[in-house]
Amino acid sequence: MYYYGPRSLNVQMARLRIGCSNLHSHLCRNLHVEESASCKCGYVDEDCEHYFFCCEVYAAQRLQIFRVIDQAILSIQTMFHGDANISLDYNITILDSIHQYIIETGRFRLRNS
Repeated sequence: MYYYGPRSLNVQMARLRIGCSNLHSHLCRNLHVEESASCKCGYVDEDCEHYFFCCEVYAAQRLQIFRVIDQAILSIQTMFHGDANISLDYNITILDSIHQYIIETGRFRLRNS
């Protein structure tokens, strides 16, 4: 699943997985180029969990994911690594939804590839 979809989204997903994305938590704690890990919504820590599941700035885009994916099985682990307990087709559906969320939020600069 690491190579599914456009290269720009694969690169962004890899950055999110390893903690070197443009999320403020990664920039502050891991890359040491920002002084604050705070999100623009005011929450103290803009990490993957906050970006994908909590941030009010992206609530409308998040609704699109939850219309397609069962919230009970969605986790950071499933989003980043897939789930062997569900079908390949459903894993692809999850990844497509996450890719669409990343695109629609506009949170990251994606290169065309």
